Amino acid sequence: MFVIPPLLTVCLSCTPAETGRIVFTSDRNGNQDIFIIDANGTNPKALTTEASNEFQPLWSPNRKRLLFLSDRSGRNSLLVMDMSGTKQETSPSVVELVATRASSPQWSPDGSKVVYAETNDDITSINVINSNGTKDTLITFTIEPDPISSWSRDGQWLVVGSKDTSAPGIYVRNPSGVNQFRRTESWDFAPVWSPKAEKIAFQSQRDGNQEIYVMNADGTNQTRLTENETTDNQFSWSPDGRRLIYVSERDGNAEIYVINADGTEDTRLTFNNFADQQPVWSPDGKRIAFVSYQNGDGDIFVMMADGTEQSRVTRSPSHDLEPSWHTH
Repeated sequence: MFVIPPLLTVCLSCTPAETGRIVFTSDRNGNQDIFIIDANGTNPKALTTEASNEFQPLWSPNRKRLLFLSDRSGRNSLLVMDMSGTKQETSPSVVELVATRASSPQWSPDGSKVVYAETNDDITSINVINSNGTKDTLITFTIEPDPISSWSRDGQWLVVGSKDTSAPGIYVRNPSGVNQFRRTESWDFAPVWSPKAEKIAFQSQRDGNQEIYVMNADGTNQTRLTENETTDNQFSWSPDGRRLIYVSERDGNAEIYVINADGTEDTRLTFNNFADQQPVWSPDGKRIAFVSYQNGDGDIFVMMADGTEQSRVTRSPSHDLEPSWHTH
């Protein structure tokens, strides 16, 4: 069942309630930098001021550190920033974890490790490194992985997709590089564990275009959630594991939807003539931050989880992208 809620309005001048801080990427200073702003749109500040590009910021589970990527060394290096001070009056300290062609980093649930993809000579591998920069371990040997991977809640397993034409599908693997199990046998990728690690959501092309599926963690009960002729992607679990937000182009441009994990109540949340993308949940699951192009360039917006109270957070005539939310 597809649900269309009552007509929603977007308040461009309203100030949303303050519910923590959002980090994001912006090119307002000429190149991509990492910025932080209160979720009500106040107190914006640049966290990086290098002449290079910094992007893909991601809060640690305890909200005291930030992962991000940088091309300051000429490659996509993986760095971690100390954010332990509640108010950063000086530039936070930054440590380089990986000086290679890194992408798609994800913190382990306890923040002690980071999984990331490394691409050299068009060959992608998945690695795990301690968050202090020690013990970098290759964990993919027999498959050609998709760059996106995800941790189980207890940190004991990683789930990855395979692009190997001879053995496509979703695989579960121990972060030490042992005990690999195949869960699907189709063109499936971008898997994400549910918060309680009971289920795995993933994208699949098994039916001709990119759709979102959910299965049990052991690979059983593979269920198609979306069914459209266009692409459905950019999905993430709600903190309670009951719903997923995602982006669909079914109505002519990219809009944000929410759907129950069992496939019911597929509800459109944004109604704009321009793209709305990159939705992320607030840690308490009550709000959603997203990027909207309704003003000509990307800006960060927030809304309630039901699509109401949509408010603009950033107001720079630049591209503000890749929000990551921290609630006090």
